[in-house]
Amino acid sequence: MGSENIENAGGINAIEISIEKAVNECIEDNILKEFLLLHGSEVINMLNVEWNWDDAKRIWKEEATEEGREEGLTAGRKEGLTAGRKEGLKEGRKEGRKEGRKEGRKEGRKEGRKEGELKKAMEMAEKMLLKNKPIDEIIEFTGLTENEIANIKK
Repeated sequence: MGSENIENAGGINAIEISIEKAVNECIEDNILKEFLLLHGSEVINMLNVEWNWDDAKRIWKEEATEEGREEGLTAGRKEGLTAGRKEGLKEGRKEGRKEGRKEGRKEGRKEGRKEGELKKAMEMAEKMLLKNKPIDEIIEFTGLTENEIANIKK
């Protein structure tokens, strides 16, 4: 097998013809027969490809650059997401505190008004009690309950 095929082939396609004959002889001699029956054309195509070191280096460089770019994008996205979350959390807290203060002031004013109104009603009820005004009249003018007025008497 082999060497006589290459010597006898001659011409432009000598290597191609020799490779094809070698694969066929391997199949006939039961050498990697099953593999070559399934993948013989791939083997022939691979062996026919002329190796060019400069092309190979260029391709490796392009592939490495693409891999590096993808890794960089992934890392950058992760870092950006982390930084963005931190910024968003910081801004959200700041905004939340601001809204909380505003809401707290609003509620405080509302409660203060209620307390002031209640204090005023209690003072009025106390004066009315001192003038011996009837409980029904005190309830009507102050809006206090009978229990609240009873507590003033004590």
